Order: sequence, then structure tokens, then C-alpha cells
Amino acid sequence: MKIIFVIILSLGSATAALSQVVDTPETLDLTALSFEMDTEIGLLSIDNSDGDGERYLSSVFAPVFSKGILSAGLRLRYRWNQNGVRDEDYDELADFMAMLRFLQYSEKDAVGSYIRVGDLDLAQIGYGQFVNKYRNTLSLDTPETGVLADYSTPALKFEGLFSNIISPEVYAFRGSFSPFLSDIGSKRQNMSFGFTLAGDLSEDARLVNSQRNAKAFVRDEAPLGADTLGIGSTKQLSPLTMIAFDVGLPIKSSRFDQVEAYAEMGNILGFGSGLGIGIQADKKKDHIEWKGWFEQRLLGREYLPSYFNSRYEVDRIRKTTVTLADDSQIEAIQTKRNLLRDRDKVEFGSFGGMEIRFTRHYRLRWSLEHSWSRKGSGWFEIDFRVTDPTLPFQFRFVFDRVNMDSLNDIIFGANENGLVRMEMAYLFKKHLLMGFRYRQSFENIESLGGIVGQKKRTRIEPALIIRI
Repeated sequence: MKIIFVIILSLGSATAALSQVVDTPETLDLTALSFEMDTEIGLLSIDNSDGDGERYLSSVFAPVFSKGILSAGLRLRYRWNQNGVRDEDYDELADFMAMLRFLQYSEKDAVGSYIRVGDLDLAQIGYGQFVNKYRNTLSLDTPETGVLADYSTPALKFEGLFSNIISPEVYAFRGSFSPFLSDIGSKRQNMSFGFTLAGDLSEDARLVNSQRNAKAFVRDEAPLGADTLGIGSTKQLSPLTMIAFDVGLPIKSSRFDQVEAYAEMGNILGFGSGLGIGIQADKKKDHIEWKGWFEQRLLGREYLPSYFNSRYEVDRIRKTTVTLADDSQIEAIQTKRNLLRDRDKVEFGSFGGMEIRFTRHYRLRWSLEHSWSRKGSGWFEIDFRVTDPTLPFQFRFVFDRVNMDSLNDIIFGANENGLVRMEMAYLFKKHLLMGFRYRQSFENIESLGGIVGQKKRTRIEPALIIRI
């Protein structure tokens, strides 16, 4: 575990700005312009191409601009040591694109247009059959520039996602339409039908074991005797592609503002299919907004729902070690696509969650996913934030746990299956807050001729924040 201590001086709180939900366009003051800044100065350790850690003095300037429903944030990094400035920070087009932390117009699912370019956090397409709480922000040192957008009218809705516009990888598109809007008063009036296309264009997402099993494999020719253990060489399949069809039916309710029942059938081309039947509801009263959802799933062989989730950038390809018959060990790789072959039985599963918001400054969100008959299939996530500028503190806690067998694993599960990010600062003097940031991330591992996975890294950052 690497501990990196960073002193943060900021004018305002960019963290708070990012966590706030944009109001509807009717309530916004389009003439108001706000500006905030985070500045990080400290020491940082980054692995070089040989896998050795190099220490750098680091400074990051992160201004945030907002006006009405338009907001933007930058990320300007400058890192150097006794050998000079770190050239790798700005030696590719992706590095310059990453200077744009985000550019956002409106809010997702608002009537009209929405677009966000840059960091994507907890992105979802449609009902979440394929893209569910996806993040392209698992790495702090190599940020990606993605796009999330949608456009909606009463009759039509289009959604789109690219995880990385420089190097196309994860993508998803969904279109839905409501053909019965003219049937005023009928139960089917607001019924909608949708189609989703998703996939991953990266080379890593195409790799599987040539032995056609779920075991790890090697990039080159497998060593003598490895095939008897099921350890084969690498086989490249066609790009990972998925399609889904869905239908949604709003239900009248006196207790909720909106209730919708839905069903969605998905297929991973070349593998299996699955079905999700669920219900989602929301209610808003005064300054409190509540959303809840629950889904039952029938999972066919070689099928996995929520494929592009919060951990996908880690799970896409991993480095591992296998033991041969003579007890010698070799380096191998495993991919999420190859592990689909391990799902050789029809399974049932459940997915549910809840989100509560109070004004723009308080939010609690949690969800739980589990396959009833499969060990290690549980996935739990929670996000709690308080960013009220009238309070003498600010707080955010994000926790993500995968590969759970029981609810006890939420707290006591294996360390490598958990991801924690926490931010806290307290106002100890007028305009001045002091606290810390605890952040875990996954950084690339280079071996066997390419990136073969990610290494978990922990950073603790003491914080000194000026609030104006």
C-alpha cells in the first residue's frame, strides 16, 4: 500500500461543485457565473515502464466554471523530480484531452438535450441491462475523456455513451419511442419500446482462452503441458457486442409521482441471453426526492447483466499466476469476456436500490445485486454526500464491494474486492476548513507486451480548504 501525502490549497470546493445536481432550467439564474478552484501540491509516486516507483513533486490546478445549466472543469498537472519534468504527462493526444475534466450541459434525463464530456461517474444507459453505474475514473493518474449524452421528447428518447473518445472502447446507444401517445386515457398511452446496442472495441475485450474454457491463458504459445490443465494461448474473437430490447409501461399510483414497470431482454453476441423484469418509482415532496428500483433476473448460460459496471475498467483484463503440473508458475492473463464461459448454468438474480436527495446538497444512494445460486456474485455500492455551504463541514463517502457471498462481506470482505473514497473537511476558522481525502484507485500494470491489469493504490491527502 502506497501512502501519498498531499497538501491541498483551494479557493472554494470543486468537490462540492461536482457533487451538486443542476436545477431544472426554469429555476436557474442564467446570468450568474461562478468560479471555484482546487490546487494540489505535494509528493507523488508513479510506476515507470520497469514497474519501479518514481517520486515526483506534483501540482494540480482544477478550476471549475459554471453558468446556468452549463459547467466546465479543468485538470492542469505539472509533475517533476531531479530528472526534470515528467514527459509522459503530455506526450499523447489523450493527455491533452484529459486537461478537460468535464464539460456539461443540462442534467441527464431532463427534457431536451444533455451532454457531458470528460469524467464519467455512475453512468447508466436505459434500465441498466448492460451499462449500470459505469465509471471511467478508476485511475487517478491516467484519466480518460468520455461522452455521455441524451435527447428526449415526449415521444422519443436517444442515449449514447463513449468511455474514451481518443481510443474507442466501451460504447452504448439506446433509442426508445412511445407510439400510443395519441390514445389519450388508455393504459398503453405512455408505453415505450426501446433498443440498445453496446460493446467494447478494445483489443483486450476480444481476448479469450483458445481452449474454450474459463481458465486463464497466455498471450503467446502455451508452455508444454499447459494444455492438459486447460491453459491455452490467446484467441481473438470479434469485438464484444451486445443487443437488447425493452418495453416500459407507466403505472398510475396515488402514492408516487411516477411508477414504471419494465422488461428487458439482452444478448451478448456469441454467448448467452438474459431477461430482467423490474419496477422503478419516484416521489418528490417539498425539497426531498426519492427514487427506488427493484429487478428480478433470469440469467441464461454465458450471460452477465450490468456488464459495464463500476469495476469494468479493472475487470476487463487482469494479470494472474497459474501453477503447472511440475509445480512451476507462469504469468497469465484473464479477461471478463473469457469468464463468461464459467457461467454454464441458468441462474436467477436480483437487483435493487434506492436514492434519496434533500435539496441540492444532500444525497444518499445505494444498490445491491446478487445471483441466488452463484457464490461471489454479490455487488454492493453506496454514495453519501453532504455539500451544504451553510454547514461548518463537507463530507462524501463512496464505497464499492464486489464478489460478495453474503451481507457480512460488505464490511468483512476481501480488501481487493473493495473500493473506498472519502472526503471530509471541517470549518475551524471563518472561510477555512481543514480535513483529509482518502482515495483508492486502480493504476495500470504493464507486462507480457501490454497492459495486463491494474494495481490497487491508496492515497491519503491532508486538506486545507478556503471557502469564499
